[in-house]
Amino acid sequence: PTALAQSYDEDFIQNLFNEFTIPLVLPRVPKQRNSTDCGVYLLEYVEHFFKDCVMRIRFDPEDFDGRFKQYISEDWFSQGDISAKRREIHRLMVKKGEEYKVLLARNDAINEEDDDEVVVMSQISDTN
Repeated sequence: PTALAQSYDEDFIQNLFNEFTIPLVLPRVPKQRNSTDCGVYLLEYVEHFFKDCVMRIRFDPEDFDGRFKQYISEDWFSQGDISAKRREIHRLMVKKGEEYKVLLARNDAINEEDDDEVVVMSQISDTN
């Protein structure tokens, strides 16, 4: 893009995304108790946010305290929910790992069959 277009884009983005158009909201939510579960907490926050908030009410950041406070609280989910989420992720990863092993074995078998066909075809070509 030209310098003018790039400058316009940067100005547009700065005017669109700044502290006035996107207010800072600090809801009281469950807090992680260790230095390893941040991703699990993030997944749990997003899941609960969409299930409890977005699907029920129209998002209005200006009225966050009024509308969302009834859904978001420090007891939004429990430490047990986080442990369950971690087990669910582990189970899913193991399952997907096993499925991947099956696909690899199937792929290796197909490649071996293809190699056999190449050998047979080359032997036929050599006899002619």
